[in-house]
Amino acid sequence: MSSDSNAAGQRWWLVARLLQRVLSVCAVVWFASTLYIMFFGYAEGQRNLDHSLESTAELVLAYADHELTESHSGLETVIVSERVHNAGYLFQMWTKDGVLLARSAQLPPLPMTKTMRGFENVQIDGQGWRVYVVWNDDASACLQLAQRDTVRTDVIRQIVLSLIIPAALGGPLLGVLIWIVVRRAMAPVSQAAAELACRNLSDLRPILAGQLPGELSPLVVAFNNLLERLGRAVEAERRFTADAAHELRTPLAAIRLQAQLAQRATAREDAARALERLIDGVDRATRLIEQLLTLARFDPDGALEAYSGVAPLQDVVLDVIIELEPQARERDIELRSRYRGQLIRVPAEATRILVRNLVENAIRYSPQQRVVQVAAALEGQHWLVEVQDDGPGIPAGQRERVFERFVRLQRGREGSGLGLSIVHRIAQLLKGTLDVCNGPDGRGTIIRLIVPLQK
Repeated sequence: MSSDSNAAGQRWWLVARLLQRVLSVCAVVWFASTLYIMFFGYAEGQRNLDHSLESTAELVLAYADHELTESHSGLETVIVSERVHNAGYLFQMWTKDGVLLARSAQLPPLPMTKTMRGFENVQIDGQGWRVYVVWNDDASACLQLAQRDTVRTDVIRQIVLSLIIPAALGGPLLGVLIWIVVRRAMAPVSQAAAELACRNLSDLRPILAGQLPGELSPLVVAFNNLLERLGRAVEAERRFTADAAHELRTPLAAIRLQAQLAQRATAREDAARALERLIDGVDRATRLIEQLLTLARFDPDGALEAYSGVAPLQDVVLDVIIELEPQARERDIELRSRYRGQLIRVPAEATRILVRNLVENAIRYSPQQRVVQVAAALEGQHWLVEVQDDGPGIPAGQRERVFERFVRLQRGREGSGLGLSIVHRIAQLLKGTLDVCNGPDGRGTIIRLIVPLQK
């Protein structure tokens, strides 16, 4: 129950995190857009009102100029225009000599501004006004037309509100639409997560990427590769457990039997013989356990990385020869080695285990008073190790089986049948190939490892 709730919480966490980031970006863009609309609306409203004031001034100037021409009066004339006043405008008309020709009744007979042309902001009776000054065609008279700031503010407020209200309503609507789209886009991911949460520990089937978004394909491929490697590791662990249980049963039973014989022996010679066999059984069991552990270490993918360090190939071969010399001397077998080509450096520990198992196998299957030869060389872009014995050889039809676990082609021989399996696994990790063939004149066996140089 807790795992399902945790999985659901993780899915919701991902959706919430995505929504948080997307909506945060949208909020910033929306806020910046709103500020721009406000400043743009204010500036655009001011320009439109100035343009309207300018157009109105042209009309009022033409009307006033016509009335003055018809009246033929040079004296001050007061013109009260209710239409202009109700629209929030006040005006004065002056000659170029400073004589007032006409004015709104609400204005005193004083100029509203000293500006000779264009726009200016002024204060009249404590109120703000926007004044525009324009001259007639012959420059004999000018008109000063003023518009109240409150009127202009009301107009601009309406313009800005007409732009802000849709944006204000569109922001939350956009957030809701984004939430719906993200939920639907994440639905396949949630379904895949729920399907994985319901699997048992042994179900390592790959995830089907058909219904998932294409952007998740690299993640799905990497996860499926991880599941595949995990499956191989689990299978290797199962094999190791089964192999260990199967193979340790016989030597442990033999050890128990020899211990019982030693316990029951009445003669000193029988007890000593039983104890000697008991020690041999312990040695064989120890060797088997070592081989099983070595194979288990090299079974999972990438296990070769656990063996850090490199060494010259020639030194690795010589170390193995020195280590196994006492064992070969017991069977009256001569170990020979040779190296040709330039010196190269190879993974030290993995190569040592590989060469040691090949040489041990050759010693075990060679008759007494024979020779085991170990050759190492650099040839082109590959390095190789070749081990040759004088044993009975391996029939062509059974050469592939020698690398299988617990396969002993000649019954009665000592060994666990794991040595060449370890060799085969290390060769795979080194990306090398193994070749098995008969020796010269069909006598003995040659096992050759060929490994490409790492770039």
